[in-house]
Amino acid sequence: MRIRLGIGVASILLLAGLAPLYVPAVAQAPQASAETRPLTVDSTISELLDNAAARAVLQREVPVLVDSPQIGQARDLSLRSIAVYAPTVLTEEKLQAIDEALYLLEDNSLRDGSALLPGDNSDPGFLIRSMTVTASMPPQSITLDADGFFWPKGTAGQQGPQIQQARIRSALQPLLLDPQPSHLVAGAPATSFTITLEGTGTTGLTAGWIQNSAFGSLVVSVMDAGGRPGQGTLSGGADGPAGARIYSVTDGSAAVSYTPPAQPATEFLVVKLDDSVGQSGIELGRFLLRTRSS
Repeated sequence: MRIRLGIGVASILLLAGLAPLYVPAVAQAPQASAETRPLTVDSTISELLDNAAARAVLQREVPVLVDSPQIGQARDLSLRSIAVYAPTVLTEEKLQAIDEALYLLEDNSLRDGSALLPGDNSDPGFLIRSMTVTASMPPQSITLDADGFFWPKGTAGQQGPQIQQARIRSALQPLLLDPQPSHLVAGAPATSFTITLEGTGTTGLTAGWIQNSAFGSLVVSVMDAGGRPGQGTLSGGADGPAGARIYSVTDGSAAVSYTPPAQPATEFLVVKLDDSVGQSGIELGRFLLRTRSS
């Protein structure tokens, strides 16, 4: 339910005229950081506004406060402490409502998505491991960042043997080629290149067990602009699918040897993941190979 408050802005504008506060220097016990301390109406305005979920609560409950041009001058004060300057906005009932909403944001049922589960035990279409509010524009929208599995509701389960193990292979950008192929000459001897990835790895997943291992290999080929085999040739590594070569990755890099064609040409060095069974996986990137006559 949305309530429109019949109040003026005058009390909010008083924030612009706050006198400097004198705070005596006293010894204080160490406090939890803003990242670990639960958000309440005793948190600072800065902590509340810088948190997307808490900001959504304030925007819903006290939009005139959030939208005030003077609110920045009170960022180091708690919401409760500025209630005296805006008594018609931050009533005791309103503070309590905000406090309860902030408490719910910390509730595990929101964090794990169980608050969204249907009450009749029907298929929800999701299994959420974690969920947070990342952006808000009440009442138009609230953006949730959910990590988990999602499927069309009511989808029938797959039949067949149970999955015993899943292998996840990853390679992080940027993908680099060294040296840059800027001086390739037609008919010249082979040139050695090093393909480097920012991070690589293979992870094996089974029930209750995770094993990380070396990345494995890259599938590299030479293609022209139309996707046909290029005129230049690769050497080293092992034979791969469709004329490509398979190169082992060691410490995030693979050594490749390229021989330019006899005539000037424009082609690409195409780098793909090895799918671990000798075939090409997804393409990671490609590099322009422009061969000149001299």
